[in-house]
Amino acid sequence: MIAPLAKFIDWSAIQAVSVMMPSDSMQHPRLEEALEFLKGPEFIPDESQPARLEFDPEESGMHFRFPSPRPGNCAENNIVHGRLYRCGERWQERPVVILLHGSGDSLNYKFRFPLIARRCNRAGFNAASLVAPYHFQRRPRQLGGSLGYSDCLQFAEATAQAISEIRAFIHSSTGGKIVLG
Repeated sequence: MIAPLAKFIDWSAIQAVSVMMPSDSMQHPRLEEALEFLKGPEFIPDESQPARLEFDPEESGMHFRFPSPRPGNCAENNIVHGRLYRCGERWQERPVVILLHGSGDSLNYKFRFPLIARRCNRAGFNAASLVAPYHFQRRPRQLGGSLGYSDCLQFAEATAQAISEIRAFIHSSTGGKIVLG
């Protein structure tokens, strides 16, 4: 994927999420630090490396994990978990549709995504789902179990981590080539 296009897509997603946040900066600790981080070169680097996927043989090769390309302070959050729904015998030659959940969206992740994945498979596409930072089994025990959405810097860092993980997965599953359409 062309780096400027990837950055534009990432930037657009962040702008959409930012609309949902209250505008009172006094209620948002570390807002200035978060803004500096978002504007800096470390937020979305130009290059990304492929993920080193490890499949769980006990789960019929559907569940995988890989180390986050952007690890943080919490060990539980530094391992990305996901599922790959393969579309058939020649699945390696087929594109992958990535399904991403929202905050606290466990019902869709556990029940609706498998249904969507089966539809993708019937249409000739692989499907994959990734667990977002600080969600489900990635939830750190020492943080009380969730991402602090009121801490702007932590939220920005989690967003950068999620983007880097999605990009690493894309590079591992498609060699970095994505066909839009």
